[in-house]
Amino acid sequence: MRLPLLAGHPRAREDDPAREVAQQGDSHEHRNRDDDRRRNWLKVHCVLAKSDGWVQSLFGAAPVTRMGVLVDARVPVESQRGEAFYALEYEPGLILVFSTATQEDYETALEKRIDETPGLAKMWVRPDMFEGVWRGVLDRFGGRVYWFISRRSANDSTPAELRPGYARRLNYSGEDATDTMRELLSIYGVLPESLKIQASDELKVQITNEGLFAAQHPTRTAIEILRFFVESVKDRVLALKATSESLRFGVQTVYDGGGPRVATVDAGEILLEGRSLDQVLVDSMLENFEGFSFLDTHTEQGSLSFVATVVDRQKGTVFEVSASEDGIRMIPKYNASFESFLSFYRAVVEWIDDKATMRVFGQYAGGMNGGSGSD
Repeated sequence: MRLPLLAGHPRAREDDPAREVAQQGDSHEHRNRDDDRRRNWLKVHCVLAKSDGWVQSLFGAAPVTRMGVLVDARVPVESQRGEAFYALEYEPGLILVFSTATQEDYETALEKRIDETPGLAKMWVRPDMFEGVWRGVLDRFGGRVYWFISRRSANDSTPAELRPGYARRLNYSGEDATDTMRELLSIYGVLPESLKIQASDELKVQITNEGLFAAQHPTRTAIEILRFFVESVKDRVLALKATSESLRFGVQTVYDGGGPRVATVDAGEILLEGRSLDQVLVDSMLENFEGFSFLDTHTEQGSLSFVATVVDRQKGTVFEVSASEDGIRMIPKYNASFESFLSFYRAVVEWIDDKATMRVFGQYAGGMNGGSGSD
């Protein structure tokens, strides 16, 4: 799809070079947020959605105007009467939302809605995919990283030269940030999840693993970098979305035209490719899977078995997990929504096994505990 250059976009004020000295720590993170509030950067939020009805899901009762492929929505925010958001469906189920809103106005207008509305999710990019993006941007467009955030969980299998069993989160800014980011990846095994690139003397861009692209100016180069970002990840992201959408709970009749009605469940499976599930990792799941509640948990030692009912507290999805040493099956029970399974898979990748993959497992018939699954 052809990406639009939004007419009338105000240009950002020029950056003060004195702000780009090397600094670390939370104080600089606050400074970057302050910079973002002052500067009118173009932001593009990549959102996954059910293809039908996404405008209503995303913008609710806000007034919208259709301009060809673009949807112009004026969403009320605290700072002014209405913030302008322009959205287009880049591919079925992948929505790009353009705005110049500050982070605070975006949170007020859209982020909470995306987080709480069934059928909407931020476009999460797996660590291996995100690494391909930022390396590709630097190789293809040149420039240098000048700020980044990298993290590592205690259970991450990414190689690290020093103390690999520790969780870390590093925030760094400096003219040598490109080299520092690579060095920290090698030494401490921390993976970038958000970074800012000085693409040229006139252009800075930001990309994150939650589908945010931001540009200091909406130049042709900025749009080309945006397109490279989206094109680099869309096929695998949409494949994961399609897998998640395949997990469902339903009721059907045994015979055509009538007969007994039975529950049918299309289940999913997360395959642990990098490590085996053990009690330590089960405890990590119970402690660190933000937004999920685990009920009626049961663990058996030996050849480990873990069973629980899982509730997505924001979206209301309820599903059962049945885990062994080499995988976790997800069996929908109520109010299945694709983003709940994507979020659970993301948590597995971030806290248990960064090499984990997800697939459709099979169909259960006759109720939640009846029948059998097949590959």
